[in-house]
Amino acid sequence: MKIYDTDFIDASIGIEYRFLDIKTALKSLHSHNYYEYFIVLSGEIIHEVNSQKQNLKEGDLIFIRPNDRHRYLSDGSNYCSIVNVSFVKEHFEMVKAYFGDDDFNALLTAEIPPFITLNSQSLSFLRKRHNMLNLYSDKKNLATHLKALLIDIFSYFLIHYEQQSLNDYKKLLQPALLQMNTPENIEEGLPALLRCSGFSHGHLCRIMKKEFGTTPIKYITDLRLQYAANLLATTDSDILSISVRVGFSSLSYFITIFKKKYGLPPSKYRSEQNNRAH
Repeated sequence: MKIYDTDFIDASIGIEYRFLDIKTALKSLHSHNYYEYFIVLSGEIIHEVNSQKQNLKEGDLIFIRPNDRHRYLSDGSNYCSIVNVSFVKEHFEMVKAYFGDDDFNALLTAEIPPFITLNSQSLSFLRKRHNMLNLYSDKKNLATHLKALLIDIFSYFLIHYEQQSLNDYKKLLQPALLQMNTPENIEEGLPALLRCSGFSHGHLCRIMKKEFGTTPIKYITDLRLQYAANLLATTDSDILSISVRVGFSSLSYFITIFKKKYGLPPSKYRSEQNNRAH
């Protein structure tokens, strides 16, 4: 289902707000040609967006872009209070111009709509600001207050989104890195890491560079070399077989980067490990 701004947003203001609960939140999967944000003021709710489900709780602030497909879900036992603010493209362009277009790249290109968790002080401040919306009977004053709110909302996003997202993604990535420690995944390499993490290649590169100071390819190469070193020390397999087993198709390349990491070619590394064992 596609919803258009002309369906319910007052054209003279270009912004619309609603206070929702479990019963009134839209449960049909939909997208729209305008932007919106919503804040979970209290309770919790399940939010399905772009084929993924988010368990949202009090203080979560979410930015929905045009063409994001989403809906609210409930198992019947949850309670929540949400404020939802929809606004047309012109108002979003105003906000971008205020802060600078480049600041919004991460918010607009994220696969999942950006969200942050507000601390109790910020949530209390924004709750009061949104409750004041019901006090304005004059459209001009209401529009001014709503525009000021947009500036406040995106201030929070620009300050907190990148760091909160990286921390969340780092937590999600840790299980994937553990899953990589199998012979099959080490040999498969990058496709296995992408599959285990569920991230796109670009997203994975950004997270690993920021949080681990490396790239997916370098991480996998190091993992393969560690596995190769273990096989050299504990098995009698020939070097070519080990090279292929850990995912290197070129023996010469394997020998070169193994020596670079361990300071010895594979054959001498094996000899030293055998000597130490005896």
